[in-house]
Order: sequence, then C-alpha cells, then structure tokens
Amino acid sequence: MNKYLTIFLICIFSVSPVFATTPEELTKKYYELMQSNKWEETVNLYDVKSLKEFKRSVTEYMNQVTEKEAEEMYTALFGRKVMVSDIPVMSAQEFYNGYFRSTRIRLIEVGKIKLRSFKVLGSVSEGKNIRHVVVRKITDAEAYDIESYEILSMVFSDNVWRLIPSPEVMALGKKMMTLLTKKK
Repeated sequence: MNKYLTIFLICIFSVSPVFATTPEELTKKYYELMQSNKWEETVNLYDVKSLKEFKRSVTEYMNQVTEKEAEEMYTALFGRKVMVSDIPVMSAQEFYNGYFRSTRIRLIEVGKIKLRSFKVLGSVSEGKNIRHVVVRKITDAEAYDIESYEILSMVFSDNVWRLIPSPEVMALGKKMMTLLTKKK
C-alpha cells in the first residue's frame, strides 16, 4: 500500500506545473504552456497574493467610473462582455486569466505574433525569496523574426516558486487612476 502511495505522489508532482523546484524550471514551464496556448494552466503558475493585488488595483479604478464605463473597460480588458456584477464573484486567478488570455489571444490573432522559441539565460536573486530570470525569445511576427529579452520575476511562497506579474501589468490600475484624475 505504501509503495503505491509513493508512486502516486511522484506521478502527481512530476506532471504538475506548480511544483517546479527552481525558478529556471518554472520559467521553462511557463513558456511551454504559452507555446501551447494553455492560458489557465499558465495563470496557475502565478502567486495568488500578487493576483489579488492586481484585481484590487483594477477594480479600485472601476469603482470610480460609471457602471457603463466600467463594463466597457472590463469588456476591453477581458475581450468579452463582462458585467460589473460578475467581478466580485471572480477569484483573483479567474480575473487575471480573463485579462491574460485576452491579451495573448489579441497578440496572436490581431498582431500575428507567436512565440517560436525561448532560452533561459540565467537568473539573479533579490534577497532570499525573489528571483528574476532572463529569457531570450524568438517571436514570429508575420514575415519577421523578432529576438527580444524578457525578465520573469518570481517569489518563493508556501515552499514553491510562483510567478509575479510584471511591474507594468501590476501598475495597470494606477495608470487607469491617473487617466481618470487627468480626465476630471
């Protein structure tokens, strides 16, 4: 009986994207899922606290505008019709998944941009629990190959490495609040 439990646990941990043992492995899993368009699984690699902060900052802005404006903004953000009443019942992961999926699909469908290959170049520690991984990407953009570099940040939380949304993404709510302030 004990032998079967051990085999079962090994199987679960070896296929689960959440249990990457190093930031570099988590980065590879992230890009593999991105290449396969597995958006929900990709979002599951993110730190829940960070996703809650993202949702809070965006909804803070949406609470400052009319319901009609908020619904238009949510629809633009998620790429589908979203009612203001839908937002409170969404988990932070569902909220981020809506945004993440929508932006990635737009890049693929509208921008004709597709990740062709990637290579993890290395990582830099920022203290004990934060790591930044540098990646070289080759992207197909219609007839052009574009080489670029990306830095993925992650935090070690609850004994696993988790991705953190980029500072630009995390600042989305603040940017929207700044636009609202200028508008008034």
